[in-house]
Amino acid sequence: MKINREMFDKDVLKNKKPVLLKGQLEHWPLVINAKQSHQHFLALIKTYDIGEVVDCVIQDPIHKGRIFYNSSMTGFNFEHKKIKLTDALVKLSQWHGTQTSPSLAIQSAPILHTLPKMLEEHTIDLIDPDVIPRIWLGTDAIVPAHYDNAENLACVVSGKRRFTLFPPEQIENLYIGPIDFAPTGAAISLVDFNQPDFVRFPKFKEALSHAQVFELEPGDVLYIPSMWWHHVESYGQLNTLVNYWWGGTVGLNDNPHGPYDTLLHGLLTIKSLPKEEKKAWQALFNFYLFEDNDAFEHIPEQVKGILGKLSPQKRAQLANWLIQQLKHELK
Repeated sequence: MKINREMFDKDVLKNKKPVLLKGQLEHWPLVINAKQSHQHFLALIKTYDIGEVVDCVIQDPIHKGRIFYNSSMTGFNFEHKKIKLTDALVKLSQWHGTQTSPSLAIQSAPILHTLPKMLEEHTIDLIDPDVIPRIWLGTDAIVPAHYDNAENLACVVSGKRRFTLFPPEQIENLYIGPIDFAPTGAAISLVDFNQPDFVRFPKFKEALSHAQVFELEPGDVLYIPSMWWHHVESYGQLNTLVNYWWGGTVGLNDNPHGPYDTLLHGLLTIKSLPKEEKKAWQALFNFYLFEDNDAFEHIPEQVKGILGKLSPQKRAQLANWLIQQLKHELK
């Protein structure tokens, strides 16, 4: 059953749990054409193309589409290239049905800048209309488990995708790699989900007991709550996803302050402290940030300072103070 904005807000967003909406976008022209044939789909999407350059991943077929590190983890098993969307579509058409061609994936291209006419015929009424969608288009691919700091609607347009999702607290069982050097930008799980090494990654068995698996076909939409880990497998010589991020810092150009900045600052100032001192800071973080309580009710409102409501002026003062502290760190 298709749902409307009111149902989405009440029954989906409010619960902050993954939800699969079957056939929600089966009326989209690209979905209709994708169900007809590969050629119909390509012909339609080419009519939207204005020839812009997009980010593209090219990978040797030996890796079977799995986006990952090289064998020494000093680099990645693919190349990043800039390519005109038109040229990428030609290559995808030429490689259709072959087994020895490289993997190719257009990643996170803003539709407003690359396929603007597509926006007129492909809308979604579950979120605000000012959320700009992105398109992901290519051959078979596997993206290791990672998280996004934003709410996400993942809409399959062509091909099929399997999403394996884990709640945020499963991070300790997913064996996450470096956070400042990752093939997807965000830190990823080092576990090969199709051939898991339970000797090297024994706690991954516990993670699997909490996994939620969703199989999506053209027209299906998956709601992925912010911070949920998701492993994505794309099937078909031409698979396409349109996604909408909102409510977070992913994909935004103005780079607003986010909790990730706090994490990095914590690595700089807390990570190396003695164990007992870290426990003390953990108690402070829990008290001031993570526990919902009335701990500050005894303080008169006019003197709560940054413990009270943060006005724009207070936010600016606090941000400037932190900037000065970081500048001192560099001296």
